[in-house]
Amino acid sequence: MLIATDRHGNILVFNTHSAYFTLYDLAWFLKESAFEIDTALNLDGGREAQLIIKTKDFEYSSANSLGTQLGTLLDHKQYELPTVLAVFPR
Repeated sequence: MLIATDRHGNILVFNTHSAYFTLYDLAWFLKESAFEIDTALNLDGGREAQLIIKTKDFEYSSANSLGTQLGTLLDHKQYELPTVLAVFPR
């Protein structure tokens, strides 16, 4: 997961569906993209990262590995992180 700002002051949040995305690949993607990224911060949540977006017109939720068959065998409390990053309009 990555949070960034573009040259117009917009906040951008990126999340991947794949289990593996190298930092080199991420940097190359951002450099070659049309997003005009000014600054970026890799949050590197790994397979436990989740992204939930809910607005008036759009809703998206990505599952994490704890929802998989393997995840049901693990102690979920061990992997819970008390950190939430939220973005709200001004």
